[in-house]
Amino acid sequence: MIVTPDGRNVYLTTAYGVLGFARNRRTGALRPLAGAGGCVDAIRSGCRPLHGLRAPSELAASGNGTLYVAGSVPHAGAPATGALAVLSRTAAGGALAQQTGPTGCFDDVTTPAARPRHAWTF
Repeated sequence: MIVTPDGRNVYLTTAYGVLGFARNRRTGALRPLAGAGGCVDAIRSGCRPLHGLRAPSELAASGNGTLYVAGSVPHAGAPATGALAVLSRTAAGGALAQQTGPTGCFDDVTTPAARPRHAWTF
């Protein structure tokens, strides 16, 4: 679980995604974010989709509206590998969406130049 740098939102990991809450900065009271942007999930309907990552385990939030989600991605017939999903959150309400294209998710297989070899596009 994390509280964003501006104190307006709290996010927590679930088995397959991330749930978002609005936070009252004065009292600390939480309320679930409404609509599809209130969560991103690899399998749950009603949330925005989370691509390229399952089993989120760690969260980090930057002051620029970016949320980083670390987890793993299962591979058929092979052990799970590490993955990183990059989400954007709206300043107004904290709604989440995964960034699109090659900046939206990376796995732990890298090239000699230390750049991700596998980036998912969707």
